[in-house]
Amino acid sequence: MLNGDLDWVAEVYDYPLSVFVEGNIRIESGPEDTATHLMLRREQAQNRGVYAMTAEVMQINRSANSSRFSVIVDYLFHAHDGVDIARNRSKYRCRSTDDGSIKVESLEFLNIELSFIEDARRARPH
Repeated sequence: MLNGDLDWVAEVYDYPLSVFVEGNIRIESGPEDTATHLMLRREQAQNRGVYAMTAEVMQINRSANSSRFSVIVDYLFHAHDGVDIARNRSKYRCRSTDDGSIKVESLEFLNIELSFIEDARRARPH
């Protein structure tokens, strides 16, 4: 996402896509909505000093006899010097398709910790 390549969006998400953030629901009607939102988040992250991002799958929950499952992912956002400056945890509700691909049906931001960005900047030597 940070490099601006969003060609994959249409292949991954199922529309309309429900996005849950801090008690609010946003409905994205197509890949253009998702790409616009991701580009805005990219710009905001870069303006706050985010240089790179890593993700770690923390949990996969699959129901028996169902093509649907959820995936919980932790994201760490790093400054140019490698310092972790933010993190979030997201839950993706997904389904396996008949052709073997995976589609994300909804996304929920479970925990967004951007507030410690300023603390990390103050702690760094100038």
